[in-house]
Amino acid sequence: MNNSKYDVQYQRQKDIKNVIYIDDNLIGFLDIGKQRGSQEDSLLMLKHPLSEAELLLIADGMGGLEHGEIASNMIAKELMDWFCNYDFELHDMNYLSSSYNEIIQYIDELLRSKISNAGSTLVSAICKDNQTLITNVGDSRCYIYDDCGLIQVTSDHNLAWGHFTDDGLRKDDLRYCIDNNLLTSRVGWKEKMLCIDSLILDNSLYNKLLLCSDGVTDVLPDSIIEFYLKNLDKNNIDRFIDYINSYREKKYNGKDDLFYDEIQGGKDNIAMIVKTNQKVRR
Repeated sequence: MNNSKYDVQYQRQKDIKNVIYIDDNLIGFLDIGKQRGSQEDSLLMLKHPLSEAELLLIADGMGGLEHGEIASNMIAKELMDWFCNYDFELHDMNYLSSSYNEIIQYIDELLRSKISNAGSTLVSAICKDNQTLITNVGDSRCYIYDDCGLIQVTSDHNLAWGHFTDDGLRKDDLRYCIDNNLLTSRVGWKEKMLCIDSLILDNSLYNKLLLCSDGVTDVLPDSIIEFYLKNLDKNNIDRFIDYINSYREKKYNGKDDLFYDEIQGGKDNIAMIVKTNQKVRR
């Protein structure tokens, strides 16, 4: 059952240790992890009341700041209200992208004016007809999966990303960078630091669409994410979550103090949404 709309609306996700949402071709889950005292990620899977459009989003409240769960929930609630009142029959995807960026900018201003010491990432997908609008702020990620494998279609807005794009570090080794949690773009917080990336994809380019917080990608390499994604269903989600929380890896030999010696799962909240082109196996 997909109660994510009501859990967002009534601010219940911050008190949830573990929940799985299922709705036809959608699977989503939140897990508190092993070390956090509260759930600061927000997750929403929502179908438009008057059209076939879908809004999928994950907002990862910044754990190093106060009120991360308030920031992520406010983002999800504001975007939910905007989405339910948007007229998809009148506008194309380019207009949608522009309108969506405007509401994110509004939320950024609203959040900084109401709760200045709170911030969050945002990754989302609006699926309409034969196209999908991907939007990203921060280091939560969007992947697509098809016969060619798993492909990340967003860029991480953090300091570590430059080690991959400019310094030639392998992307999987970004998990070891100590500055991978220092964001270069975010929604909210005292000083404005908002950079919105948007991309429109044809739905024919993917068999599965994946959104996730860094509670997943700071732990698992892409190859393992792909392995589990291939056959993810209601019966093995719990095993996947347990695997993330218990994962350990120690093999990166950094030359300086810019890298962790070991990766430990369960240090952060976990959030993931998977959309497939076929109905989820029940």
